[in-house]
Amino acid sequence: MLLIKSELLELLKNAVEQVVRDNNLPAEILDRPITLEVPKMPEHGDFATTFALAAAKQARINPRELAQKILDLLPVGQGPLKSAELAGPGFINLRIADASLARGLRRVLDAGDDWGRGSPVAGRINLEFVSANPTGPMHVGHGRGAAVGDSLARILRFAGREVFTEYYVNDAGRQVSHLAISIWSRYIDLCREQDATIEAVPFPEDGYHGGYVVDFARSYLSRALRPEAMQRIAWHKAEGHTVVV
Repeated sequence: MLLIKSELLELLKNAVEQVVRDNNLPAEILDRPITLEVPKMPEHGDFATTFALAAAKQARINPRELAQKILDLLPVGQGPLKSAELAGPGFINLRIADASLARGLRRVLDAGDDWGRGSPVAGRINLEFVSANPTGPMHVGHGRGAAVGDSLARILRFAGREVFTEYYVNDAGRQVSHLAISIWSRYIDLCREQDATIEAVPFPEDGYHGGYVVDFARSYLSRALRPEAMQRIAWHKAEGHTVVV
């Protein structure tokens, strides 16, 4: 359909150029873009253009008169154009020839999955997405980011771009260190609830304050207080080792 539309636009462009020459109209009219729209009602054709309405004032001609001049120069019955008619205050309604539609469909079928694929474009695109940050709980946004990022990469590749995707895990560096210290500080707070002699660990200024940090600390503490863990602790204490559960 895009190719057929391009062919129709070329026919209209040629007709407008000839109308301007034959009627000594201002050359600036040729700078005005010619557009095609799909009519809301099928009986008005496959495409319609409002060029005559838009250019009439500049051409100093009634819109219907300008539209008729363009219509008279369109090769109706040839190539992709089955019919063309004047409508309303200056619309030009166009219908596509059945043979052109059939050829267009054949091109689509022959191209298969490559239909619409863009030609290679110079340059590379590095697409970073997801960033499933381990310093906080997973949420639906991470899944959405992965789906959108992967889809965008596929679209760009189909358009002819060379795309590299980078999935950020973010499991190293300063932020992970802050997470570890934050959990450790909350863990010690829980331990001090059972033994106040344990030295407190100051919570880091840039620490993570979310409730999930306390949940992690409580989970670690519950595992440390299992019978097998308590047996190890008792042994270490018997050996004179300092123990923090």
